[in-house]
Amino acid sequence: MKGPCNTQPDYYEILGCDELSSDEQLLCEYKVKALKFHPDKNPGDPKAARQFQSIQEARDVLLNPEKRKKYDKWKKSGLGMSFQQYVNLNVTSLHWVTKKTKEPMLMDHSHQALMQTRVDESRDVLSNWRRKEPADELLRKFRNYEI
Repeated sequence: MKGPCNTQPDYYEILGCDELSSDEQLLCEYKVKALKFHPDKNPGDPKAARQFQSIQEARDVLLNPEKRKKYDKWKKSGLGMSFQQYVNLNVTSLHWVTKKTKEPMLMDHSHQALMQTRVDESRDVLSNWRRKEPADELLRKFRNYEI
């Protein structure tokens, strides 16, 4: 699969990973592919040399947190420009709609606990608001412009 402009290779695909892969997974896949396509192991093979360069480039981008964040944003944007052009526009303000991010199918226990805590907090806020409601007579006077 190519990137949004169809001329840029997908760095995740080059390494055999996806957006949810950890740095450790990316590094492990990089090492396996780098050993396979290293120029010392494939002397005189220009295709292997190009593949090795692609693997190096993918590693440089995906293992740098700042570059990876930019790459993911570019990939989801669907812009018709290469990633390098996108990075070069860092001075320009880009306001693009991005596609929905890829999320794990199952939530882990800590995420479920966090969501339950948020629900409980919102109930507490609502009940506090209801208890602090002004007296009915005062509210009636306010609504009728008597205050």
